[in-house]
Amino acid sequence: MLRNHVLTRSLQLGLVLGVGLCATTGLAAQEAQPAEDPSAAAAPESRLETVVVTGSRIRQVDIETQQPVLIIEREELEKLGVMTVGDIINKLTVQGVPGLSRQTTLNGGTDQGGSYINMRNLGRTRTLVLVNGKRWVENHQGATDVSTIPSAVIERVEVLKDGASPIYGSDAVAGVVNIITSRTFDGAQARVYYGVNERGDDETVEYSATLGSAGDHGSVLLNLSYGKQGAMWDNKRSQTRWAGGPLHPEPNTGITGNGSFRDSSGRWVLNNPTDDPMDLSNYHRYTNVATDGYNTRDDVQARVPSEIKSLFAQGTYDFSDQLSFRTTALYSQRWAQRQVAAYPLQTSSLTGKGHIGTISRDSIYNPSALGENATFYHRPVKVPRTTDNTIDTTHLDAAMEGWFGLGQRYFTWDVGVSWSRATGQQVLKGQMNLPNISAAIGPSFYDASGTPRCGTPDSVIEGCIPWNVLADVDPATMGPDLYNYIFVTNTRDYGTKTTSYQANITGGLFDFPLGGEVAFAAGIEHRTFHGFARPDELSKSGDSTNLVTEGTDGRYRVNEGYAELSVPLLREQTMAEDLTISLATRHSRYSNFGVTNNSKVGFKWNPVSDFMLRGNYSESFRAPTIQNLFSGSSMTFSSFTDPCDTVYGANTYGLVVHEACLARLQVPNPQDFRQLDASGDPTSSPSAQSSYPFISGSNPDLAPETAKTRTLGFVYSPSWLDGLSVNADWYKVKIDNIISSVNANTILKECYQGNAEFCARFSRDAAGQVMELNSTLANRGTLVVDGVDVFLRYAFPETSLGRFVLTSDHANVRTHRSQSDPDVPAENRVGWYPNWKVRNNTALDWAYKDFGLNWRVRYFSSLKEACAYVNEDECNQMDYVSPITGPSPSHRVGSIAFNDLQARWNAPWNARISLGINNVLGRKPPIMHAAGVDGGAPPVMYAYDLDRFFYVRYQQSFPVDRN
Repeated sequence: MLRNHVLTRSLQLGLVLGVGLCATTGLAAQEAQPAEDPSAAAAPESRLETVVVTGSRIRQVDIETQQPVLIIEREELEKLGVMTVGDIINKLTVQGVPGLSRQTTLNGGTDQGGSYINMRNLGRTRTLVLVNGKRWVENHQGATDVSTIPSAVIERVEVLKDGASPIYGSDAVAGVVNIITSRTFDGAQARVYYGVNERGDDETVEYSATLGSAGDHGSVLLNLSYGKQGAMWDNKRSQTRWAGGPLHPEPNTGITGNGSFRDSSGRWVLNNPTDDPMDLSNYHRYTNVATDGYNTRDDVQARVPSEIKSLFAQGTYDFSDQLSFRTTALYSQRWAQRQVAAYPLQTSSLTGKGHIGTISRDSIYNPSALGENATFYHRPVKVPRTTDNTIDTTHLDAAMEGWFGLGQRYFTWDVGVSWSRATGQQVLKGQMNLPNISAAIGPSFYDASGTPRCGTPDSVIEGCIPWNVLADVDPATMGPDLYNYIFVTNTRDYGTKTTSYQANITGGLFDFPLGGEVAFAAGIEHRTFHGFARPDELSKSGDSTNLVTEGTDGRYRVNEGYAELSVPLLREQTMAEDLTISLATRHSRYSNFGVTNNSKVGFKWNPVSDFMLRGNYSESFRAPTIQNLFSGSSMTFSSFTDPCDTVYGANTYGLVVHEACLARLQVPNPQDFRQLDASGDPTSSPSAQSSYPFISGSNPDLAPETAKTRTLGFVYSPSWLDGLSVNADWYKVKIDNIISSVNANTILKECYQGNAEFCARFSRDAAGQVMELNSTLANRGTLVVDGVDVFLRYAFPETSLGRFVLTSDHANVRTHRSQSDPDVPAENRVGWYPNWKVRNNTALDWAYKDFGLNWRVRYFSSLKEACAYVNEDECNQMDYVSPITGPSPSHRVGSIAFNDLQARWNAPWNARISLGINNVLGRKPPIMHAAGVDGGAPPVMYAYDLDRFFYVRYQQSFPVDRN
């Protein structure tokens, strides 16, 4: 009762404040194009056509506002030569390296196969995605999969490079991506796209059909799309063939498809996987990983395949010139399948979860000549682990819109509802039943009929089938009974449901002396969100080789009200063609953490008509997600480097951290300490997978992240040079109370830099190996990013040779600094993986009659990473000294540019044919070992092209003649 009373008073205050300050309301941001304005017909002498641009809900005359917005029209999108919305965004300079991509193959999460936006490398949950101004579907992790939006219906993409929580609410921290669909499509259109990598993989196809009709009383659009992206494989290219890159062509694990056992005489390995494991002459003594190891990259995808089917519909109906109805509906189904190497089964796989894990001395399949219990290692390489991930997404929204006059002023309004649901299932194959394996390798005997039995003659284990764990594992020969006894299929169901009700009003109130019409926007919204992820009982019990995962189930609701004000102080005055200030504020009340208020102030100043100066100060926030708040703990085998490791520790963390680690390491001879891999051998590379499972989980007491954003820039379109336009904007984003799980490397680094909180997050076993590392969530630390964005466009005067247009989108980052604790110093990581200092896209487009060419250059500046291998070829900055961690040998890769070429032809039968090659010069990406740390990716960045990519697009239109 009190909560509702406080909210009601807050909303009333916002509305009264908006009216009292003479604000003008606007519809939710939809189309940045000339829109029908009811007041223009009623009072043409005093009104111009108005537009709504992402970043404000107020209708205004100019598309260029005080917010830095990049608008990419449909024709420009098609010149990028890619298929999905995610691939389109990845080409932009504002995009960082996605936190989850097709390349993070070891990530088996429910969002595998989707496409996510990571503006300014601030994280995929800190960019708000809108479709026609309305929030799009989010998963329980707070991320929006933009692959659900069919590219065929996109009219343009608007990218707001500014914080916008006062306008849109949570998540608009790094910025907003607003995808605008076509509202005036009339006729029919069919599109076919086909592309393939030069290695013959990553085959990409898209088919779409669009029907539309636009008349005097409304419009309707229907689209049916199908898209598929094939797998890319690590073993098809030298850059990804080996975990250590092409300069280290060696196996990365000692657990192979050849059965191996250890007794007191040592470790022995089968010479060939199909040899009889009971004949000791078929074994040789294990040497090391380089000699007897296995390259898991032979079985792993470089990028996972995906498939998506969608049905999209939207419609409008005008009941009168003052009342309209709008609706949008989407259904899509996305499928993805990842494959990684078969599970590395070994004794510790069972003992680590409380099961007996040795081959019993009384087993009929014990090979030990000494009659001892034997530990074992065996990877069933013919049964790789796969995860099929299927998700169905449904979105519906509907709104009534209208306008009315009040005196000499006009107001537009809308009242609407949105409903979204996404439900999916993961099916995990190639996992194994640990209790069954423990019984199957325990004591066994042959009964009177010669049938192998588990247990002893006096105590038979019914239902159990003895298993020779060292024998070749082949589903075709081991028999269905044994196969189904050993191998299991795990499942996980997950989903989200969101319901939202909105009401907005906008209009002009009065004219400001010497200025123009004061305008305001105000509205209210109620939103509920429910999310869940439910693994099967076997996964939750820990009795399968699948990582232990508890369920997630939770919900929250939010009530919000906002008010926005635009005051034109001066118009058509000396040195003030236009001087306008804008104010906005939003009050949000969440059921889980309480209240947050966020405000914004901005200005634009046109001293002359050719030049505009603009600036903003904005407060933003990101609310904790369902997974942040309500997920149970889960286990994962993370890749990390131990700072105490005497081969790779100092290279990764710097000498200061390394020596602090050794000083506290309680083992004999710490100067010889080595991090061990899963097979118990010293790791042969940095970022080895942990021997013990690490723990991650949620925190129900999380508070929202908070952010402050500042921007200052200008727009210059000189009248003396027609066709030239230049935008430049400086920005600075500071995020506090970051919700973070903290990866293993960060926890270890912070601990040995003196942060006791992080030392409490892990322990070490008797041999010094890291165990029980806990990366549960907390509000911790600060992140600061600042830089300058510049966009230039010049349309050359048309000549007899055609028309040339030059565009250049330039991003220069000055600072990217994160700090986990105020007492722990922080280093500016610009120029270090994955934070480029400079990204630039420059394109030259030529059009002549029905023909056109587009040449695009995508430039990435150099990057550094900690040295993975200390040698002259890879550790080319041996003398680098970090101001924080001391001597830190580093590896620097040079800048790189990828060139794309596209040719197009508008055929006389209403068709357009486009042919293109992305990375036409065949540049190979630099090797960066940091790229594979978190997701098991190959040692190249996802933003870089691996090979040339060839494509063709055919578009056939069927226009309607209504004359």
